[in-house]
Amino acid sequence: MRPSSSSILICFFFSFLVYRAEAVPNLRVAALGDSVASGEGTLYGLTYNPCYTTSPNYAIQHLRTIWHGPTDLHPSWLGPYPECHRSPYASIFQLPYYVNTSKASVQVFNFACTGGSIHRGLLGPQLSKNATLSQMQQLIDNWTKLPWSDDDVPVIVLSFGADDGQPTPLEEIADVVKQAYEQYLGEILVDSAIYQVTYDISVSLQDVLSTIQHLNVPNLSTSAGTRVFTASEYIKAIGYLRGNVSDAIHKTPHIIVQTYYSPLNPSNQNNLLQCPDMAGLVNNSTKIVEIKQLLEQLNYKVLTAARNSSSWVNDIRELMQQHEYCSGREEWAYGPTISLEQDVETIFSEVPFLASLGPVAPRGSYGVSAFHPVPAAQSKIAEYLWHTLERDILSHEGPKQ
Repeated sequence: MRPSSSSILICFFFSFLVYRAEAVPNLRVAALGDSVASGEGTLYGLTYNPCYTTSPNYAIQHLRTIWHGPTDLHPSWLGPYPECHRSPYASIFQLPYYVNTSKASVQVFNFACTGGSIHRGLLGPQLSKNATLSQMQQLIDNWTKLPWSDDDVPVIVLSFGADDGQPTPLEEIADVVKQAYEQYLGEILVDSAIYQVTYDISVSLQDVLSTIQHLNVPNLSTSAGTRVFTASEYIKAIGYLRGNVSDAIHKTPHIIVQTYYSPLNPSNQNNLLQCPDMAGLVNNSTKIVEIKQLLEQLNYKVLTAARNSSSWVNDIRELMQQHEYCSGREEWAYGPTISLEQDVETIFSEVPFLASLGPVAPRGSYGVSAFHPVPAAQSKIAEYLWHTLERDILSHEGPKQ
């Protein structure tokens, strides 16, 4: 007996209901922001060496190699704007490893650029990195080419804040670090018995200091004047971004803003014999507290902006816990002693006594890797992000019925 047409329709309708009930949201997650989101520093092949010794001379100890590498001075950063230093180790690209596929599927996109800010990056081109389109426009151009169904959920993750305004919070933080290192230089140069050795340290650390001052500071024109980044600017930018993306894809995106971490631990008991990366900051917890307060001010603005723009928060403030500089474990942020050039050990190789000291910290250009998360920390950011998506977005979306 052949089934009736009505029976076929009922079976089809029942099958459709089962399919819809089993369907899970497809998260389309785009990262916009600065160096943390782009994955800055993660492709050079730098690894940390705890380098603990019992050398009685802390100046000589400072010369010991702290970071192994780089293994690749000119890595291939992801396009279309390689100078943005987008890396496959960036947290957004590690997000799929943490997604519970029974709750959601995920597609990821990265439009972040190192040094990015609201006006030179998010809403306008970042020409200093040869990025001719704003991150918002890159996102819109990409997403408007995609078909969108009821199951597709647009999510934008923003990590702006550290590079906005002039002076920037990062400049202020770097200035505190610079003061600490200068104090350290003044102390070690007092010992005339090791003057020749410490003189070379001072030359090397001066490179660190000059780079710290300019680390991730955007090239703002003089006509821009001096202004300080405020939460209200962030709120306006989020609203403008949300509106433009909504108009382009006919879906309102969820916005997640990301806080900032601190790799410094004011209770750290290590000294220069153990960790040269903390040179002028070790045993100077006042300066470390001051830096952490500056980061707290930045995070307060980020959290205020999120609350007043109806955005979610990926809170990574505790990211570095147990993995701060000189933790004696795996460090999750590149230290200020990192060098990206291999014009290493010239003076040491020519002087037998100095050469006998063994490996030394590289001299040269101390690069933009310093202070940025290593791949393991980027992976942890991805894990944090999944928990945020699961808690704040999937709980509201749920499976389509």
